[in-house]
Amino acid sequence: MRAVLEHTMVGPGLASESTMGPLNMTRHNEIVVGLVEQARAAGAEVIELGSYVDGALGASKNYLLPSLVLNPAQPWDRHRRAIRPVASDHRLGQRDRRRRSEERHLVGLCSSEWSSDVGHGSTIAAQLRTGVTFYNGHNAPFVDERTPFGGLNQSGIGRELGREGLLAFTETQVVAIPAS
Repeated sequence: MRAVLEHTMVGPGLASESTMGPLNMTRHNEIVVGLVEQARAAGAEVIELGSYVDGALGASKNYLLPSLVLNPAQPWDRHRRAIRPVASDHRLGQRDRRRRSEERHLVGLCSSEWSSDVGHGSTIAAQLRTGVTFYNGHNAPFVDERTPFGGLNQSGIGRELGREGLLAFTETQVVAIPAS
């Protein structure tokens, strides 16, 4: 995950070199920064990765480098909210605690499982309560538009993309004709 995030270029969405844009609101930025500081104060290691496109930082306060929060202490409020661009790691011994913790969360759009063992990663991914789980990748570059996309809990209603997304725009009508 670190190898992927190291190459992130944060800047305006229309800049050709940008691979990640700004957060949508200053308030969202403040929330994300606060949650990262909460994790840091609780003893987690926080690593910022990537770099800014020239001039991006001066254009808006809403640009944030992606962060990895390593060995987060529990409880940490990150999973109760959908915050980007922050990812946290939960090592092998923490899986059961992570799963129990995720069951209490209000959001569940996406998760990602990073592992060198596809079978093991698939087993863990099937246990997560999110609408989409990415394997060794995360978010837009890894979305397959042939498959449905959407979250659970307060992360959305319904699906977009794929067959399920198309069916969301339809209405079923039943015509019942009695037998002769």
